[in-house]
Amino acid sequence: MGPDLVTLTACPACGAALRPGAPWCTLCYADLRTAPEPDHAPTIGAYAEPALALLSVSGVPFAPGERVTDCRDPKDDLFLELALASGAGILVSSDNDLLVLHPWRGVRILRPAEYLAETEGRG
Repeated sequence: MGPDLVTLTACPACGAALRPGAPWCTLCYADLRTAPEPDHAPTIGAYAEPALALLSVSGVPFAPGERVTDCRDPKDDLFLELALASGAGILVSSDNDLLVLHPWRGVRILRPAEYLAETEGRG
C-alpha cells in the first residue's frame, strides 16, 4: 500500500506548495487564515454625519500647545495634549492606556458609563 496522496494548494503570496488548510506559508510566512466575518454592527461612519454637524455648530477648534509624552501608548498622547489645550476637566475614554493615568494633571479620565452616571444625576 502506497502513501496517501494529498492535493496541494499554492500560497497566494509566493506560490509555494502547501497542504490545504495550512494557517501560514512555510516559505514566506504569509497568514493564510480567513478573516472573521464582520458583525454588521454600525461603524463610526453611521455616527459621523450627525457628530460633524454638531461640531460645526458648537465645536471649538484647539491646537495642542504643549508636547505630552505621559501615556504608555504614544498615539494617545494627542488626547492628553488636547485636554490641556482646551482646559478640559474630564476626558472620556474606554482606552486602558489613558484610564490608568486618572487623574492626570487635574484632568479626570472616566469611562463613558462613569461619565453618563455622573451627568444623569445632574438632569
